[in-house]
Amino acid sequence: MAVTAAFALAASLPHANAVLDFRVIRPAPGAALPRFVRLRYDVTVNGLRGTQETLVDTVTGRYAERTEAGPLSSGDGYDGIRTWVADANGLAQVEDHPEERAMSLAWGALIARPPDAPRQLAALPARRRERMFSIRYSGWAQGFVAAVGVPDGRVTRALFATAGETTTIRFPAYARHGPLLVPSRMLLSSRLLTSDARLRAVETPGAVPDDRFVPPAAPDDASLDGVETVPIVATADGATVRVRIDDGPPLRMLFDTGSSLALSPAAARRSGLRLAGHGRAGGIGPGTVPERYAVARRVRIGRAELRDQALEVFPQTGCACDGLIGIELIARFAVRFDFMHSRLTLARDPALLRPRGVRQRITLESGQPEVDGAVDRLRGRITLDTGSVIALDVTSPAVRRHRLIQRYHATVRDDGAGVGGTLKTYLARVRTVRLGTVTLHDVEVNLDDSTAGSMNDPSVIGNAGLMILARFVMVLDVPHRTLYLQPLW
Repeated sequence: MAVTAAFALAASLPHANAVLDFRVIRPAPGAALPRFVRLRYDVTVNGLRGTQETLVDTVTGRYAERTEAGPLSSGDGYDGIRTWVADANGLAQVEDHPEERAMSLAWGALIARPPDAPRQLAALPARRRERMFSIRYSGWAQGFVAAVGVPDGRVTRALFATAGETTTIRFPAYARHGPLLVPSRMLLSSRLLTSDARLRAVETPGAVPDDRFVPPAAPDDASLDGVETVPIVATADGATVRVRIDDGPPLRMLFDTGSSLALSPAAARRSGLRLAGHGRAGGIGPGTVPERYAVARRVRIGRAELRDQALEVFPQTGCACDGLIGIELIARFAVRFDFMHSRLTLARDPALLRPRGVRQRITLESGQPEVDGAVDRLRGRITLDTGSVIALDVTSPAVRRHRLIQRYHATVRDDGAGVGGTLKTYLARVRTVRLGTVTLHDVEVNLDDSTAGSMNDPSVIGNAGLMILARFVMVLDVPHRTLYLQPLW
């Protein structure tokens, strides 16, 4: 979802036997609802000023949103078949993670039209001046909670829980525009993000081309002729590569398939970047650290180049590196990891990497690749994380739900430090870990016991790091959702 107008909700309290309707774009009393509606907002996101546009088709449920706020720009939408998200440059990824797709479809229903998919609706204990409802859509483990004002029926706030995080959206004011009632101000807050959106314009075009709802064309922001091979070094922090930002010196950066581009404050100064905005960054720990934002004109790994890339700047706690690079790179290049020979190879055409080994299907969760997997008999999704030196972190919700600390008689603590503080873990040894169709035997794992942070994600059961991934020559082809694992022994 985009971070501003996408969070607008409105509802009417039902009569005795009516069904609740939580759509944002609703006809005013006695009016007909136009088919196409475009909302324009002025917005401030973590201190960065920008604009937001939301376009919806109230008949089919299609929608497209775009926030323009410098390095915090983003987009998302639903074209009637696919849900998609786009980064600051407009590079779109079709969502295939079940929970993220379900959340996008639910959001489209909220802002566009009642859903076709089944939903579960339950009344919660009411608060003063509000009625509370829990709404869950098929494929979405947690769903969301909406608070409906009494007696006017407008949504006063909504709480969305996904990947272990909660976002609250408040709606302090609504406005009538001709036949429509829409929120005139929205306030969003989460552990890492705040935004304030104020309505600027409402339009009801008579017709909208179908291509306005499809994922946007890929931007021309990456280049490489042929293949490029550079050293990659497995360190105590993870797998590191040399990167140059603009005209700055070479930086030692963690190649982290679970993170986006980020620098330490010192590395940002050496690279000559201009910083803007103020927000918070999170990581494996339950806390947060302050962060700022910038745009790099050029990001270079050997001859491979990315242009006009948004990045975050925050202290790289727990890592003796200059920063992180990952999601934006693997979204644009096929990547071959050969940790045994300390080589990283990039190509725009995955066939140039001559992938071998077992072919696996991957999905993406917030840009991070993951595969179907299992830990002993516990099945679920496992993320692939070259930024972790652990063999496998079993996520906290899975540990708690299945009482794994007790089941494996885990008594030895091995807490790790990182961005956001300390991750509490217990050591255990499992008989098997399965990644797709590849099974590893007798693996030491960390059973996480945190209540916040990246390892508190209930939609996956584990996070596989270098102690597993370095057993393979690994080719990652994110645009085609493909992974190749070639065992080294």
